Amino acid sequence: MHFYPHNIGDHVKDTRHLTLLEEGAYRRLLDHYYTIEKALPLDEADLCRKLLARSDDERKAVGVVLREFFVQTESGWWHKRCEEEIAAGNKRRQQSRENGKKGGRPRKSVPPQELPGGDERPDTGSPDETQRVIGGLALGSGSRPGDGLESAQVEGLPPCPHERLVEIYHDRMPLNPRIKVLDDSRRKLLAARWKQAARLDVPPFGYHTMQQGLDAWHTFFEICSESEFLTGQAPPSEPGRPPFVASLDFLISPDGFRKCVENHYHRE
Repeated sequence: MHFYPHNIGDHVKDTRHLTLLEEGAYRRLLDHYYTIEKALPLDEADLCRKLLARSDDERKAVGVVLREFFVQTESGWWHKRCEEEIAAGNKRRQQSRENGKKGGRPRKSVPPQELPGGDERPDTGSPDETQRVIGGLALGSGSRPGDGLESAQVEGLPPCPHERLVEIYHDRMPLNPRIKVLDDSRRKLLAARWKQAARLDVPPFGYHTMQQGLDAWHTFFEICSESEFLTGQAPPSEPGRPPFVASLDFLISPDGFRKCVENHYHRE
């Protein structure tokens, strides 16, 4: 998981008695647990090395926190809340993957809006008054297919987490080219797709919070990773030519993103 909820009130209540060093060890243990999505290894020396706990006091703090907040099992140090959050996140992503492969959830029927006088608003079919849907990809009113940098904002949407999206891409699509330079042009494209995806009514997208957004992009890249064409495992179109391998630039380009959402490159 690249994001997990942190309730400040509950955390302070449960950790008020910890020293600053112990609380820091606890947060690093939680971060590592959510990163590997399973119980922490029993080998404390190896665990301390991964947490960068090097001094005697730091290693002691790790041991104190493990024994107070985690349960030692045969498979590792187990944490109830972490397991619940991981299970919930996996369930959401799995449901989004299933809906995405089916082409998305059925669109909700919207009753006609009524005017103050009681008359129904006439359906003119004007693109300025209705939402346009292109091949299952919902675009906001006034948007254009392939528009690269949408300006419309989603109310309350957190800012684009550029670095986290790149991390998810690397994690879910290890066969594809890695990003070594996150320059302004890539940041703008990521921000544009982050906003566009939040407005979509096509699974896995359509979100308002940071966690929902990160889960949605996790599922998106996971689905893309199952495409032989996008991952360079499909035969080239012409003999002697190298197979196509999608880069992040392709996946977040207006046209590439639209085609991926519409499953042009993924067939069951």
